[in-house]
Amino acid sequence: MKKIGVLMKGAVSKRELKILIVVLLGATLFLAGCVSQNSKNVEDSKNLGRVELEERAKIKEELREEFVRAYNFSPISNREVKIDLEAREANIEVIGKTLENAWTYNGSLYNVIRIKLGDTLVINFTNNLEQETTIHFHGIRVPNAMDGVPGVTQPPINPGEGFLYKFKPKDPGTYWFHPHIRGEEQLEKGLYGVIVVEDNTTQYYDKDEVVILDDWLFEDLEELKLDENFKNMHAIMMNGRIGNVITANAKEMEVINLKKGERLRLRIVNTANARVFVLSGNKAYVIAVDGFYVREPFPLSSFDFAPGNRVDLDIIGEETFYIYDEITGKKLIMINVSGKTNKTQYLTKEERFSFINQYIPTLREAFGLDEDYRYDYSLKMVPGKGMLWAVNGVSWPDYIKYTFNAGEFNIVKLKDNSGRIHPIHFHGLFFKVISRNGEFVDEGFYRDTVTLYPYDEVVIGLVPLDKGKWVNHCHIQEHAENGFMTLTEVI
Repeated sequence: MKKIGVLMKGAVSKRELKILIVVLLGATLFLAGCVSQNSKNVEDSKNLGRVELEERAKIKEELREEFVRAYNFSPISNREVKIDLEAREANIEVIGKTLENAWTYNGSLYNVIRIKLGDTLVINFTNNLEQETTIHFHGIRVPNAMDGVPGVTQPPINPGEGFLYKFKPKDPGTYWFHPHIRGEEQLEKGLYGVIVVEDNTTQYYDKDEVVILDDWLFEDLEELKLDENFKNMHAIMMNGRIGNVITANAKEMEVINLKKGERLRLRIVNTANARVFVLSGNKAYVIAVDGFYVREPFPLSSFDFAPGNRVDLDIIGEETFYIYDEITGKKLIMINVSGKTNKTQYLTKEERFSFINQYIPTLREAFGLDEDYRYDYSLKMVPGKGMLWAVNGVSWPDYIKYTFNAGEFNIVKLKDNSGRIHPIHFHGLFFKVISRNGEFVDEGFYRDTVTLYPYDEVVIGLVPLDKGKWVNHCHIQEHAENGFMTLTEVI
């Protein structure tokens, strides 16, 4: 350009003019070629992005169809089952001693409500405690107004007041219920129960039993006096309130008697504030997790069992064995086999497990796809409030709302940045784990609660089907009650 400028200052010969025209023409053609190539690259990039989006949409639609295919349950009843439920203090027996002024439903720690798939459950609830409370039906896909979350789906139920819960469970399985306010205290004092939604598989079993696992923090084991420091900062900032007494149906160990050859369905629920068990007992087969039947039954061995989780086991009486916690070595349940039955159980594996859910997908095609939503979990200092748990940098009751479209497949990434343990529970839906720490996972079952260990990154797939405002949170009560909760809306 400098040379061209010099030439144009003075007289220009014919030869120089020809050279100038050639140079300018070449430059023009070069620039035109660059613009054309750049436009082509932009268009190619747009086309590639469009193809990628179309391919992703196609994959997600296929994943959606695979996911919802597993919801293939048929009602077996159409009754209206009415129950009066009262929250009140009561003296109860724990490990053979009397625990005074426990908080209970209907005066008992062992509340098991059994209905059939297709039944409508009507609970006339009365709160006769000294605190406000609610009931959340953990794992059951209820109408949003029946979800029991104060400030989201209903106001708190004040002392002396009541509430009518009415819903028809959509899925068979083992579920439970508990308060969703001041959970670190109300659950620890004994306020929980179990709901069993039966299907037509009950005909295959001689016995159907429920075992509720819990742990208790007593400051005096002789007098059986609870440690009432429910706002313990160590428990809040670490891994929750860990008890010094583990119970199975409020006993040191539950014993279930079977005759040789009898078949048992054993439903286990973890109602502890924070304790994670690792269950083993390989003469038992896992047939359902968090209510849903598995794709392929498997022996109970090193099974992570966090607060909120449920597991259903299929057991045939062959010989006595124990279900125990690998972490503590404690025997939780004794399956005591003796004598014999008149029934002869010669079942092939296919006959024994004919009711499993073969439609549980692998979601392999979802592995490696970018997430639609992401949750990051951390501890943070809040002026005037101290240390609180946060989801995406915000502590409940503040939240950053995500919106899901009903019936769409979503990929959600869960990331712990705190170095603590977090059983993450989603209200109103089930999900399936896709990967853990970058490795593809095919568990073969759906969940409503998954445990993140320190610094874990877990990716899940889900299809929300029920509209409304649903919370998700850590199920360690001391975390949930101190900021670890957020809200999604399904529209």
